[in-house]
Amino acid sequence: MDLFSELPQGVIHRILKFLPTKATTQTSVLSKSWKSAWDSRPIVDLDLKMLKPYEEKIPEFTMKALERYVHQGLGIEQLNISWNTSFTQDMEYKILDSMSLWLDFALAADAVLRIVLKTSSFRASKIYS
Repeated sequence: MDLFSELPQGVIHRILKFLPTKATTQTSVLSKSWKSAWDSRPIVDLDLKMLKPYEEKIPEFTMKALERYVHQGLGIEQLNISWNTSFTQDMEYKILDSMSLWLDFALAADAVLRIVLKTSSFRASKIYS
């Protein structure tokens, strides 16, 4: 057994906390204990630019991710929502409506300690600033 496999889940989460999301997914090849750790780390990054090819599913996908954290009792220290891409006006309003639901759900469940919204979207900046 290697050193990576012997690390407790809490230590793995602490390490993953300092890595960007893309790097955390790449750590899943280190060992079995790291394979599932990346998707339960305490920092949740929702980059809408990465999800743009699946834009119709963004509201549903995000809500399911938040529900999984709450139902499994996983705390979210920080929820990062990055909106640095443009969508159709209808899709932007749909995402904004959904974002209100995500934030209400996460806050009501006491699941999130900090929320960070990074945006270049005019509509999102106007509503959430």
